[in-house]
Amino acid sequence: MKLITQNIYCLIPWESKKEITLKNFYQQNPDILCIQELISGKKNSSIEANDIAKELNMSFYFVDSYNNMTNQGIFVKKESNIKERENYLFNLSGSLPDGELEKHQRYIVAKLLEIDGKELLIINLHLSVLKPFRYQNWQETMVWLKNSGLIKKNIMIVGDLNTYDDDDIHIEIAKDFKNAWDEVNKEKCISYYSSDWWIKNFPESHISKNIIGKDKHWNDNCLDFIFYKGDIKINSVEYLDMVPKETDHKGLILDFNV
Repeated sequence: MKLITQNIYCLIPWESKKEITLKNFYQQNPDILCIQELISGKKNSSIEANDIAKELNMSFYFVDSYNNMTNQGIFVKKESNIKERENYLFNLSGSLPDGELEKHQRYIVAKLLEIDGKELLIINLHLSVLKPFRYQNWQETMVWLKNSGLIKKNIMIVGDLNTYDDDDIHIEIAKDFKNAWDEVNKEKCISYYSSDWWIKNFPESHISKNIIGKDKHWNDNCLDFIFYKGDIKINSVEYLDMVPKETDHKGLILDFNV
């Protein structure tokens, strides 16, 4: 079974990256495709989702929030041994106890699947860029899993967690879930290049100009993760590198069995 998680960077217009993005996905031929930043800036639009679903012959479930960078979608191959059982969509809190507000609403987007008679819950997350909100996002996700009883199922959590250092939310998640990359790879996972890399290689890009303009710098980081628990065997995790023409994130390609 093949799963891909990919942030497709909504600030790049779909029409300018559509052909090469669909080509990459088609060549990989995933059974499950999880996307972050699927849609932004177009009210009630599902153009990207429909194009992807048509090209890859997949069904889809996604959040479409106007002018919102966090939109996530989960796509499932139609002609496969995967049965789609249930969809879940929940708003995560957009405020902290001190009254601070989140700029972009965050969501839980999930699908309960049945693969060869075994259930698998796929959760696609795009956590906040602000650390206090990331922890709150995750705490609310765990409350939902425990209160719903879904925590007892086979679970795969994928997406852009926006982690920037060793003391961050992925450490908290790893208390209850295994990191698929670490299970099969010795080298560190780096799915997002450093600010110096962007300035050196693509000085005219929107990202490089933003780095210089805001004087914001960072080292290489793994913002994209695949966590899991339950009766799941990880065979391999590799990169899907479409940086920088289609996106600013390397995707992750997971081969697994349930």
